Amino acid sequence: MNQVIRLMKRIALSPLFWIITICFSIFVLENSDLSNYFLISDFATNVPSLSLSGQYYRLLTSLFLHTGITHLISNMFLLIILTWVVSPIISKALYLSLLLLSGVLGNLLADVLIVSLVNSDGNYWSFLTTFGYSHGIVGLSTSITGLYIFALIIFVFKASKNLPQKKFRLSALIFVSFIA
Repeated sequence: MNQVIRLMKRIALSPLFWIITICFSIFVLENSDLSNYFLISDFATNVPSLSLSGQYYRLLTSLFLHTGITHLISNMFLLIILTWVVSPIISKALYLSLLLLSGVLGNLLADVLIVSLVNSDGNYWSFLTTFGYSHGIVGLSTSITGLYIFALIIFVFKASKNLPQKKFRLSALIFVSFIA
């Protein structure tokens, strides 16, 4: 019984648990009948023109929105694998900070890139920039990319010293490299 309580406490204190819970809850709410009255995506999607004109909260809120169940599940799958890879190495606070900061900075970088491409003289990837510019950017992909880069750096500089013990986690990291 004590093991069950400890496991429940460990899960409840996990940032990963809360991120998954928030993402799935928002997805369910957005796809329910209540969405006709209050569309979260209208106020939370990272639309570059709005985010760069002062609505900076969209850089954070858009991380928790997803375009569909496939997008949500694939983001959660990659997030779970990468969390499993880095969680023994870093604290929960550093993990959460890294995840949110890389997501916000990644969204900001994407916004600046999209706006500069839309405003440029050339026609660069118009099918991508037009959609991103007018419909916005959602999902944890920028956070997952930041976590992935961090995991690679950690394995190169820190975990490679104990490589025989880290083979399975390294295999998971390589697996993420191929599917991401």
